Amino acid sequence: MNFPSHLKAGLIASAAVTISARTITGTDKLESLAMIFLLCLVGSLAPDLDTKSVPHKIAALFGFMFCIASIYTGHPYPAPYFATGFLFISSMDHRGYTHVYLWPLILIGAGLYGMNLYLISFGVGLLTHYALDRMNPLKLNNWLKPIRL
Repeated sequence: MNFPSHLKAGLIASAAVTISARTITGTDKLESLAMIFLLCLVGSLAPDLDTKSVPHKIAALFGFMFCIASIYTGHPYPAPYFATGFLFISSMDHRGYTHVYLWPLILIGAGLYGMNLYLISFGVGLLTHYALDRMNPLKLNNWLKPIRL
């Protein structure tokens, strides 16, 4: 699928997850609900970071600004972690490790075990992306992927 389709599905899923989280927990903390919404939306777009897509370009720009800000503020340690992860994802083939169905199941399971709504939200976002990709004529059964360079 394309970016606008993933964005629309991600916005719908994010709204549903945020409303569900508010109903289940009864919280009215705007920061917490906004983070749940944002993580689900990011999860619905993140699997396409392995292509030269709009999400890839946005992540590269914000990642660059994050790395510069972390160095400028005297806390440079998060910058190499982000850069290493982003470069690893960018070096993979499309529908490689970013499209493994086991990742969201692990995240949701860990979120349920520790009652961490952020992990659950990101996992639901990933599942939203995968569900939309399954509507694509090219259907892949990605549970585990071998490393291919």
